[in-house]
Amino acid sequence: MPQRFTPRPLVAALALFLAVPLAAACDGVDKALDCAKIAARIAGDVQDLQSTATNIGQLSEQSRRQDTSAALAKLKQDVQQVGGDGVGVRKAVDELSAAVDRAEDRAEDGKGPDVTSLADAAGRLSVACTTG
Repeated sequence: MPQRFTPRPLVAALALFLAVPLAAACDGVDKALDCAKIAARIAGDVQDLQSTATNIGQLSEQSRRQDTSAALAKLKQDVQQVGGDGVGVRKAVDELSAAVDRAEDRAEDGKGPDVTSLADAAGRLSVACTTG
């Protein structure tokens, strides 16, 4: 009896062929969402830093300096968690990392960190996460 052609292997190959780009697209969406979530957390970190660094007594009170250092450490940790394949995201992360480093240097020198440049860099990261 002759074998009949069944389209199952062809259908399976076609399904796999179609599924790979869809999975990749979903992966891209997931990465963008993860990036946006971390960017939002970083924006909160910057707000926390601003409240610790701009309160009266930040330079003279040990507890305020410790709070500022802790806020900067958390910000730095969150920046390191940002993932993204896009050039814009990598550039924004580099800018934000540099701003955090400058803020840490200023805090170590007993000066208030430049929260404005941190907020600007965090805003650029948020935009980069949503645009790729």
